[in-house]
Formats: sequence, C-alpha cells, structure tokens
Amino acid sequence: MHVGHGFVVLAGVEFFLNFFEEKFEVLTENYNRFNDEEKAPLRSRILEIITARNEFFNYLKSLDIDEDKIPQDEMKKIAAGAVNLNVILQMLNDERHDLT
Repeated sequence: MHVGHGFVVLAGVEFFLNFFEEKFEVLTENYNRFNDEEKAPLRSRILEIITARNEFFNYLKSLDIDEDKIPQDEMKKIAAGAVNLNVILQMLNDERHDLT
C-alpha cells in the first residue's frame, strides 16, 4: 500500500468522523424524542420504501438491460414518487409540521 494513499484515506476517515460528531451533537441538542413519536413510524416506512426502490434499481442494473427497453412512463412515475417521498420526509423532519 502506498503511504500517501493511506494518509489520504485516514484523513478522509478523520474528516468524516469529525463531521459526524458535529452533526450528532447538533441532533442531540435539538432532538425531542417525545415530539417525534408520531412521525418516526411513518419516516421509517418511507425509508423502507426508498431502500426497496434502491434495491430494485440495483437489480435492474445487474440485468444489464438496454435503457431504451425500460418503460419511460413507469420510470417517470417512480421519479415522481421519489419527489413526493422527499417532500414528505422534509415535512416530517420539520418541527413546524405535525401529523394532525
């Protein structure tokens, strides 16, 4: 292994860990678990849907299908659904919005 490359990798890991620690501190200072109890199950379900969609796309990619053979109307529907899920997640993550 090249010493310079290892240093870059270690520096990247250290940067990521510092970034993660800062974000975690902000989260723990501002997060109210009790206010999030209603939103958490919906957020979890949305993340499950996103994970399933990503697995589907990985499966499609593994088939090495010509992109022209993939139905564009269906892909547009998936894209619109992704936008909608993103909007819902943004609302769930915003304290100004609740489920009532």
